[in-house]
Amino acid sequence: MYYYRDKNAKEINVVSEHDGVLNPIEIKKISNSGTELIKAFGLLDKSSTPRSKGQFFV
Repeated sequence: MYYYRDKNAKEINVVSEHDGVLNPIEIKKISNSGTELIKAFGLLDKSSTPRSKGQFFV
């Protein structure tokens, strides 16, 4: 399990790797959720390792 944060302060709370696939997870404590919570998942597309759709928990 990893935590990701780049120099522009974009972050992903948890990144796990399973069977050669990166699995991003975002965890937030908010009342409304939307796709803006998973925008940072696209940062992993720069990696040579494929990624899953990811998950977020509120």
